[in-house]
Amino acid sequence: MRPRTALVSYLISICGCVLLSGCGNTFRPIAQAIPQAGGDPGLTKNAVIVSAYGSSPGTATHIDVSGDTTVAVHTLGANPVHAGFVNGEARLISANKTEDTLTAYLTFGGSGASTTTISLPVGSCPSFVQSRESLNAYVANNCAGTMSVISLTTLNLQKTVAVGSSPVGLAELASGTKVYVANQGSNSVTVINTSDLSTSTITAGIGTSPSYIESSSDSACVYVANQASGTISTINTTSDTVVAPAITVGAGPSLLRFDATLRRLYVVNTAGNSVSVIAHIVDTAGNCTPSLLTTTPISVGAQPTSMAVLADGTRAYVTNRGSNSVSVIDASSLQVRKTIDLTNVAGLPSGTATGLGPISIDAAPDSSRVYTANHDSGNFSIIQTGNDSLFNNVPAPQTPTCNASQPAAARSVRRRRLYRIAMFMKTLPLGVSKHITKASVSSLPAMPFSSVCNAGGEILKRTPWSLSVVTALPIT
Repeated sequence: MRPRTALVSYLISICGCVLLSGCGNTFRPIAQAIPQAGGDPGLTKNAVIVSAYGSSPGTATHIDVSGDTTVAVHTLGANPVHAGFVNGEARLISANKTEDTLTAYLTFGGSGASTTTISLPVGSCPSFVQSRESLNAYVANNCAGTMSVISLTTLNLQKTVAVGSSPVGLAELASGTKVYVANQGSNSVTVINTSDLSTSTITAGIGTSPSYIESSSDSACVYVANQASGTISTINTTSDTVVAPAITVGAGPSLLRFDATLRRLYVVNTAGNSVSVIAHIVDTAGNCTPSLLTTTPISVGAQPTSMAVLADGTRAYVTNRGSNSVSVIDASSLQVRKTIDLTNVAGLPSGTATGLGPISIDAAPDSSRVYTANHDSGNFSIIQTGNDSLFNNVPAPQTPTCNASQPAAARSVRRRRLYRIAMFMKTLPLGVSKHITKASVSSLPAMPFSSVCNAGGEILKRTPWSLSVVTALPIT
């Protein structure tokens, strides 16, 4: 058997898993490591904003969340729709859907970090990246019905594995032994053995239009959200069979969050404006026997899209894109204890924009704050969990000037959409550490983006596709 070191850089206790992607449909947050109780005053939070510009190259911008200070800007391929942190979060890989490439660079390499472009077969449409090991990363190719295997040693394409139709997400077991692929177009799940890349297919028990897939932290069960069926299928990873019957939840389940602290699965039902909660239970024989904790789904705001669970297990936060709000669910009573209006900026600094269309959310490792990615207003909101109040809405980076000499393609009307936010903790690897300074939360400096303007030379609002927040201990 090959040696594996899943999440090798987690040098502190791991209390939970959350993930992306990000960022609705094929976007979800990644595994998150949690610090010891009390945290560490030396921890620094970094925001990694992945932005798309149509057919032009995208960017990944690193900013210090606590001070909104630019750390680095990296150029990605065209239309990056997802980014995954791999090799113990030491490296980021983006899926550039339009040009069938991946871009890789050292997460904490600073502004001088070089990027590597990995080419995939034409027509792949990479849409999701994940890895929980040190050897390979795995990429779901939505158009080709394949999964790419990328060597984390050479950063080359090692193999292309055929899966089902329209794969939308991956779930690698924490043990690193298998990868499960949700195939939305063929109502199936492909199981890949990572030791030899052999495959098998699960169809019995999978519902219609599987849209999301998540594994439990103990690697015993894999959960599949069947969007059109309004059900959750449970796969026993020992037998790779579905445990019957499927669990009925709310309408249109589109995102799953596994809470390892409370050993439960949260289900975001976008069409039903609700959240369902399932107890993760494994009997002494290793059988998955999940049980629904909410016989009636928890009503939240309009069009819920994502969820973050605090590491301390006290609350869950749900973004409601249709009502521009965040619902706070008490984890004990499983009731909404408060609704936070992201458009209410009273008491915030003058000129603070409202938060519109929150589509993704995640929590700080110390449970002190929650961050939402606001798709329609091009900013992200910071919520204080001490009193569950809106602390600030921070704007997406803007380009300061436009000029008429830009090519017409660069002056066409385009909007960048922010889709994903993920929080996790890691220690900076030696050799690529960078001390991050702090500044005022209200002063976000201009970013060195190439301008995207309209025909009149006016700057357009920049709205990123994706925002991932990395918490790291700087090495000085």
